[in-house]
Amino acid sequence: MEETQSPSPPKVSAVILSYNTAASLRRCLAALESSSIREQMEIVVVDAASQDESPRLDTEFPNVAFQRMPRNFGATKALNIGARTALGDHIFFIAPEVEVERDTVANLVARLESDNDSAAVCPALFTPAGVPAHELHKLPTPDLLSRAWHDPDALPSVDPDLSA
Repeated sequence: MEETQSPSPPKVSAVILSYNTAASLRRCLAALESSSIREQMEIVVVDAASQDESPRLDTEFPNVAFQRMPRNFGATKALNIGARTALGDHIFFIAPEVEVERDTVANLVARLESDNDSAAVCPALFTPAGVPAHELHKLPTPDLLSRAWHDPDALPSVDPDLSA
């Protein structure tokens, strides 16, 4: 009798919240599909009751898990649902407007796995014109987070080290 081996869980789950973002979601999914570690990555789209063609993208991307919400419950609830159903060792939250380069996910996973002091990582984000994103912040301490809840300007910006 042959013993069947169950598939190993994915190394990373990419979780995307979508609400009426068909065009950008299509580009985001195409970029993730061409990732260098695609075979180790689960892609989960949480669709918040989109009225555009977003819910029908599952025919174009059959290897992507689509979770359709009956209505838009808000970003926090939708991302929590996506995170709870994710099977990967790591979760990569990504906006549908973001297109990753081929090695982005692999590099993020490698960084997390090589640095025991890191709890989270984020790729450098650039506009389509190649300009670095204008708002970057370090993860806040609980005290700073509490202050930022009432005053978002309390989060100090940082200049990213683009050489890393």
